[in-house]
Amino acid sequence: MNALAMPAAALAFEKIVFVDLETTALDPTRGGESWEFGLIVRRRGKPDEEWQVMVRPDLDRADPQALRIGRYYERTAGLSDADGSWHDLAGESDDGWRRWSDPFAFARWLAPTLDGAVLIGSNASFDAGHLRPWLRHHGQALICHYRPVDIGAVAWGFYLGTAFGERPDGAGADERALTLPWSSTSLAEGLGVHSDPAHRHEALADARHVRDVFDRVLSLAGLTSRTPVPVPVPYSDEPPF
Repeated sequence: MNALAMPAAALAFEKIVFVDLETTALDPTRGGESWEFGLIVRRRGKPDEEWQVMVRPDLDRADPQALRIGRYYERTAGLSDADGSWHDLAGESDDGWRRWSDPFAFARWLAPTLDGAVLIGSNASFDAGHLRPWLRHHGQALICHYRPVDIGAVAWGFYLGTAFGERPDGAGADERALTLPWSSTSLAEGLGVHSDPAHRHEALADARHVRDVFDRVLSLAGLTSRTPVPVPVPYSDEPPF
């Protein structure tokens, strides 16, 4: 896929958080709890910051299939009990120091980290829908931007734009642009972004994949979100109600 003919420019933003969660069920109102959080925080003009945190969930209403997909028991084996603080597992080795995080301590850090951020995820509404009750349950509130960004929609829109921008009748368009529901994996691979199947459904690995697809689309469009822009963009949108 070729880049569109447009000058390089910087995306205007203040804070983006690429996010992925592993949960005990799909629906937070029916026992679904978040147990793994993968976050990549991108602030304007600063290096990305990566975080991986696990909190022990209540499995009383857990969906066994959700636990199997996330390899819950395999991936949490050996974690030490929480010690009243939260722990970033990104890059840590299995040396006996890996711990569950205290959920209240983690929530106190997470809520202001997400404050005003644009969340970007694979099915971002799912992540926001789980973050909101999880933070409330632990004494905090989700006050990110009210419109999360679904990376699948970004990629699909790019396919449509390139297909019908070059040929108004869409002739010769990539079949990914003409298919619903889309496959996020197929869309990403068509853009040249591949993920290791062995690490799918690991929160930080999935958040990295979301970031890579986002950066690839911007690159093909002649944009970047890593170059500072000269004028800050205030968080001023009002929710549509």
